[in-house]
Amino acid sequence: MNLTAANGKEMSALDVLSGVFKYLRDHLLQYIAMCLVDLQDTVIQWIITVSDDWGDAAKYLIREAANLVRYITLLHYK
Repeated sequence: MNLTAANGKEMSALDVLSGVFKYLRDHLLQYIAMCLVDLQDTVIQWIITVSDDWGDAAKYLIREAANLVRYITLLHYK
């Protein structure tokens, strides 16, 4: 699945979502380091919740994007 930007440029939705997840992770780790807390990325459990109302294709896309970044556990809820 591709997404189209306002300027007409297309990108894979998977690339966009994994980029967002990576940015959020990196930004948070940078903030934690700024607070002088010595915390390793491996001790953080990252979780994304996905509603059961979402279709299987959307859930799959989120799961694959999280797996590309290799740090997020996907939970489903109603």
